Amino acid sequence: MNNIKNTILGILFYESDAITATDICELLNITKDEALNALNELKEEYSDNTKSLIMLNQNDSYQLVLSGPARDVVIARDSKDREGELSRPALETLSCILYLGTASKSQIDYIRGVQSSYMLRTLAARGLIARAGRSGRDTVYVPTVETLRFMGISRPEEMPDFEKINNKFKTAILTNNNE
Repeated sequence: MNNIKNTILGILFYESDAITATDICELLNITKDEALNALNELKEEYSDNTKSLIMLNQNDSYQLVLSGPARDVVIARDSKDREGELSRPALETLSCILYLGTASKSQIDYIRGVQSSYMLRTLAARGLIARAGRSGRDTVYVPTVETLRFMGISRPEEMPDFEKINNKFKTAILTNNNE
């Protein structure tokens, strides 16, 4: 059980969004009872608001979030991030979403070649992207009107070399899906 619990803890730490027990079962090829037992143990361990991490559970979805002083420090840091210019990784992430129109987290990670959770949180906190739902276990993101204003355009198709880059991104994603 400890191995399952530790693996689930790693998944919860990695995911930026809540994940369902059913998704955990599919990922780990375990039964719902095994997943729920491990999740309940983790919930007990991570339910103390004096700890830096707590586990949230709502409607069969679970998420590991910051709490207490650690949360306050991160919020203060993030508020500074919202005030300055966008970093290169944030611009790369935003560009993926703009050129694709809608993009899932895994598509963005694939195109950029790195994990993009922090960049997605930063862009969402600034109101430059919004969650448009889910595709399976994956969150789908779209640009907001604020993004268009920020970029000085009225629609994504006005981005430089839109058709060329859009086609390259879509081809890369299709190639990845077929592998």
